[in-house]
Amino acid sequence: VKIQGQNMEMLRSACEQFLGKTTKQIMNIAKETLEGHQRAIMCTMSVEEIYKDRKKFSKQVFEVASSDLINMGITVVSYTIKDINDDQGYLKSLGMARTAEVKRDARIGEAEARRDSQIKEALAEEERMAARYVNDTEIAKAQRDFELKKAAYDIEVNTKVNITMYSIYITTV
Repeated sequence: VKIQGQNMEMLRSACEQFLGKTTKQIMNIAKETLEGHQRAIMCTMSVEEIYKDRKKFSKQVFEVASSDLINMGITVVSYTIKDINDDQGYLKSLGMARTAEVKRDARIGEAEARRDSQIKEALAEEERMAARYVNDTEIAKAQRDFELKKAAYDIEVNTKVNITMYSIYITTV
């Protein structure tokens, strides 16, 4: 917080409010005003909401307290929340619950990633085996065709050899 010296009306308000007070007293008044507005805003939000959305809570306190402090001649330069805690440990348990949720979600994500990876590996293996089957089938067909043609050529060659041999035999006898 800061007493605004450039704005004459705010300076006049600050003089009326704080004339004769020490710096410590002025700081205490500003602090109590901010804390009062904090408590008022806390009543409008749930504990979980305050804990999870500190920025919203801080913004609301800043906006409400600023207008009140401006009337006293004080400008709020900055307002931040250092920590939110309680004596019973409720907020800590909220944090632990959230941490447990995040860890659970991470484990689920890892399991899903492993499952997806295994499915992709199985599909790739299936495709590999199908391609191998097609290749083996093509090789077997080619081998069969080769053997059939070889057998046909062998028959043709043997037939011609036999005819030639028979021709030679007949001409010699």
